[in-house]
Amino acid sequence: MISEALSAISEELKKLNIDYQFGRWQGKVVYPYFVGEASADEFISENNYQEGTCFINGFTRGAWLDLMNTSEKIKQRFADFRTITESGSGISITVAAFSVIPCEDAELKRIQITLNIKEWSVNNE
Repeated sequence: MISEALSAISEELKKLNIDYQFGRWQGKVVYPYFVGEASADEFISENNYQEGTCFINGFTRGAWLDLMNTSEKIKQRFADFRTITESGSGISITVAAFSVIPCEDAELKRIQITLNIKEWSVNNE
């Protein structure tokens, strides 16, 4: 189920013209770029409900300001994001945390935005 929420996140970041890929970055690196990771909690079949977390990691070798400005766009977009998917799932995504993460490479800068995901599915069977 969380896959629909991850697709919604990807689509919204695309609309914001943010370079984003899920899992790991593949291809030519353009800074800043963002990579997503996810985890899901237990699925509750009684009401087709599942919670999860998406971690969006941003990287740059440029100025901190470039990375921070892009992360602000992400935080604003997902401050209280809600949508209904084509399959009828309801999705709520909210920003839970923001962290600056040190890197061993002194020139590489990294931030992490944590998004909380709640997803409900309507089962018409």
